[in-house]
Amino acid sequence: MSQRHFLALLMILIIAGPAVAERRPVNVAVWYPFSLNRSGDVEVNLNLSLLRGEVGRVDGLDLAGLGSVVRDEMNGIQLTGLAGVVGGDMQGLQIAGLASVVGENAWGIQSSGLANVVGLDFSGLQTAGLANVVGEGLKGFQSAGFANVTGTWLTGIQISGFANVVGTELSGFQATGFANIVGSDLFGLQVGGFANVVGGELTGAQVGPINVAGEARGLQIGIVNIAGEQHGVPIGLINRADDENIDYLMYGSSLGAINVGVQFEVNRWTSMLSLGAVNLSESIDESLIAAWHFGRRMPLGNYDLTFDLGIVNIDNDKLFSDEGEDGRGLQARAFAAWRGSESFGAFIGGGITRFYDHDWDLEETEPLFFAGVSYRR
Repeated sequence: MSQRHFLALLMILIIAGPAVAERRPVNVAVWYPFSLNRSGDVEVNLNLSLLRGEVGRVDGLDLAGLGSVVRDEMNGIQLTGLAGVVGGDMQGLQIAGLASVVGENAWGIQSSGLANVVGLDFSGLQTAGLANVVGEGLKGFQSAGFANVTGTWLTGIQISGFANVVGTELSGFQATGFANIVGSDLFGLQVGGFANVVGGELTGAQVGPINVAGEARGLQIGIVNIAGEQHGVPIGLINRADDENIDYLMYGSSLGAINVGVQFEVNRWTSMLSLGAVNLSESIDESLIAAWHFGRRMPLGNYDLTFDLGIVNIDNDKLFSDEGEDGRGLQARAFAAWRGSESFGAFIGGGITRFYDHDWDLEETEPLFFAGVSYRR
C-alpha cells in the first residue's frame, strides 16, 4: 500500500469512525475530535496524536506531538511535545516539553521543561526546568531550576535554584540557592544560599547565612541564627533566642591595647564579636584587630567560666591596604567572669595565639592575657 493510500484510509477511518467506543486497543488523532474516537471517554492501550488527543483512560502508551488529555486514569507512559494532562490518578512516566499535570494522585516520574503539578499525593521523582508542585504529600524527590512546593508533608529531598517550600512537616533534605521554608516541623537538613526557615521544631541542622526555627533541637550554622527556644548548638556571628543574654564588653589584652565587643549567649553557647586597636604584640600603633570567638559558658554561682576558640584578623599600618604587614591568628582562650549585679561584671583570662601571615603560613605562637568589664542588657 502506497503512502498516499495509507493516508487516505486513515482519513476515512477518522471521519467514519464509530461515534462511541468504550474500549479499543489503539486510538489515532490529529486534533481531537478529529480522531478515531468521537468520545473523550474511550479507554485505550495505545493513543497516538499528531497534534492533540483526548481519551478517558490509557493503560499503556500515550504519544502526542503537542498535547494529550487523559480524563481519568493513566497507567503507563505519556510523552508529549508540550503538555500532558491526566485528570485522575497516574502510575508510570510523564515527560513533556512544557508541563505535566496530574489532577489527583501520582506514582512514578514526572519530567518537563517548565513545570510538573500533582493535585494530591505523589510518590516518586519530579524534575522540571522551572517548578514542581504537589498539592498534598510527597514521598520522593523534587528537582527544579526555580522552586519546589509541597502543600503538606514531604518525606524525601527537594533541590532547587531559588526556593523549596513544605507546608507542614519535612523528613529529609532541602537545598536551594535562596530560601528553604518548612511550615511546621523538620527532621533532617536544610542548606540555603540565603535563609532557612522552620516554623515549628527543628530536629537536625540548618546551614545558611540566616537560620530561623521556632524550636531548635540540633545544629544551626550561619551568620545569624534565630530560635524561639534553643536546645541545640547555634554556631554563628549573631545567635538569638528567647533565653538569650547579650553582653557589651570593653577590655585590654596583650594583643590589642583597646578592645570593644558584644557577646551573644544562647543555651550557654557564646559568640563574641570584637574590634581592637594598637597592636601591642608588634608595637604598631596604627592597627585594627577584628575577631570572632565561639565557646561555651559554665555558670559557677556568681562566677562564670568560659572556654572559646576564635579567629583574628590583624590589619597593620596603612589600614585596609595590602602594603602593610597584615596577619591572622587563631586563638584558644579561657576566662573567668564575676557578675556584681544583673547588669555589670568583670572578667579576666588568658590563652594562646598562633600567628599566621597573609598566606596562612605559621609564624609564631604567643601567650595571650586579657581583662575587662561587661554590661548585660
